[in-house]
Amino acid sequence: MAIIKSAKELVNNAVKQLLKYQSGEDTPVKTRYKHLNDNLLGGIFKNMMIIIAGISGSGKTYVLQQIEQDFLDKKLNPDADDYILLRCNWEMTVFRLLLRRLSKGLKKTMKYILFNKPDKENLIKFKEITDQERSSNIFYLEEPTTPDVWYENVKAFLEQHKKRKHILITVDHIALVRDTGNKKKAMDELVEYANSLKKEYKNVSFILISQLNRDIENRVDPRFTPPKRSDLYNSDTMFHIGDLVLVIHNPFRLGIHKYMVVRPKDYPYLQDYMYSTDTKTTNFITENVIFWHYLKIREIDDMEDLKNLYIENIMDDEKYKEYMLRKKQQEQSIGNDPDYEFTDDTPF
Repeated sequence: MAIIKSAKELVNNAVKQLLKYQSGEDTPVKTRYKHLNDNLLGGIFKNMMIIIAGISGSGKTYVLQQIEQDFLDKKLNPDADDYILLRCNWEMTVFRLLLRRLSKGLKKTMKYILFNKPDKENLIKFKEITDQERSSNIFYLEEPTTPDVWYENVKAFLEQHKKRKHILITVDHIALVRDTGNKKKAMDELVEYANSLKKEYKNVSFILISQLNRDIENRVDPRFTPPKRSDLYNSDTMFHIGDLVLVIHNPFRLGIHKYMVVRPKDYPYLQDYMYSTDTKTTNFITENVIFWHYLKIREIDDMEDLKNLYIENIMDDEKYKEYMLRKKQQEQSIGNDPDYEFTDDTPF
């Protein structure tokens, strides 16, 4: 097989794909997360690799589940009937994933769902969720494999479904790949294989989930709390190859109540989550929120429009009202002192 191709052939193929987007024949995959769509120039495009990382319990698997659900949601993506999802869920069983999904969808605790049959009110929703999860458009590769075995099976799968409009392959998480004594080498090989496949098959995208190094758990000084490139577990290759590298972080789980040191004017769209907006520098609150750190965005039209940090509110309405009241009271107690500095006993 010839590996050297003419510019004419490659550019012609690229132009054909561009025309499909311009005409609306092809569209990027939308998710429920507007900031994610915006940072991807509209959504998840074919031949894209997304890296999502975080410490255990940060919510990265939950976010992946939401994206997978959105991928096959015809309201968000009208062509979803022609989409295929391959889940390499190496950390959690299908049973656990389904339990999480039911808990969220039915607004019941996992313990309640485990030991109580759905009542008439919830039976329809229960069936709707389970029917979605047993969709013929979803496939699983449950057992962790070596990179070579993964590549062979995924390549065969892509060949089988090469006429589908879009295939999304997710791996949760990549550090569970089988190795023969060198975990870093195995992780790098899997990422490189994924990169090779996304160039060979024009209808596939990848989302790879990764852990973070433990060092981030020891950083409690607000100045050094946000994640950085070196926090990615065991593989800089992911950062190089990934089109978008996202870290989902929940510092409250680490006992951190004041997060980052920022100037309010630098993040006007996040001022609701700041201890104060009237001081020279301030911190973000951490209770009942999740931080989305975009460490790498390959494609961006205007660097001035770059928004590399978002905060997701996970409070219910009552908790949010209580938080806003406490925040207002705290701001009044601080006043307008531009030299105010937060200390460990800053009230919240």
